[in-house]
Amino acid sequence: MVCDPAKADGIGVIAKKVGAKVETLGADGKGSLTDAAAHREAGVRDGFPAPNDDLAAILYTSGTTGRSKGAMLSHDNLASNSLTLVDYWGFTDKDVLIHALADLSYPRPVRGEQTSRCSPGPR
Repeated sequence: MVCDPAKADGIGVIAKKVGAKVETLGADGKGSLTDAAAHREAGVRDGFPAPNDDLAAILYTSGTTGRSKGAMLSHDNLASNSLTLVDYWGFTDKDVLIHALADLSYPRPVRGEQTSRCSPGPR
């Protein structure tokens, strides 16, 4: 679970009950999550291997046609979207993606990270 550093103690009580780990990430980009990322082993990109059909993200619908619902996306779903974007937009390993959160219907940081992993090398 990732939360604001100011809320870590309260969230930690809840997380402990379900065996979850709490990391912090402040609005300034600092926290235990970024500290851990900065100190991980060189060359390690993923925390653990996961089956392609494992849950990767839960995105909540806007609720425009009814009650908002959580849509479950697998690693395959995200990879498929990323590969489509690489093909359609012609991304290469030289591209840099900048994402703005104006449209909150899709987790753009996830899309950018996944897309950059799927970009082919130099052509």
